[in-house]
Amino acid sequence: MASSMSKLQTEKTVDAHGAFSTLNFEKRQYCQTVAPGINQPHDGDSMQAEKHRTFERKERRTKSQLTPRELEIVRLLAVGKKNKDVATLLQISVKTAETHRAHILRKLGVHSICEIVLYAVRHKIITA
Repeated sequence: MASSMSKLQTEKTVDAHGAFSTLNFEKRQYCQTVAPGINQPHDGDSMQAEKHRTFERKERRTKSQLTPRELEIVRLLAVGKKNKDVATLLQISVKTAETHRAHILRKLGVHSICEIVLYAVRHKIITA
């Protein structure tokens, strides 16, 4: 009885190793055939270049979407003014300044003041 148990355990171990080997083989095959294509150039272009072109198209589109008032607020935020300072300088409420800032972030597709500063420098709204 003890020998049949060890034979069963041996068969299970062999099956487990066989399945593991099959998975490893399939993974190696995938890595050799499919995965290299992920980072390969697409129609002569790199993926990074495509991302950059997409970003530039988005920036061109969004700059024209900002109102003159929003551009003025971008300028103030980019030089370090806080919402309260913006509100005082433009003679608007703090809530209105916050709303303008939220609209600017949404329109530009950014999430922080640092990205607004970068946008302002790239579009020569301020000088670095």
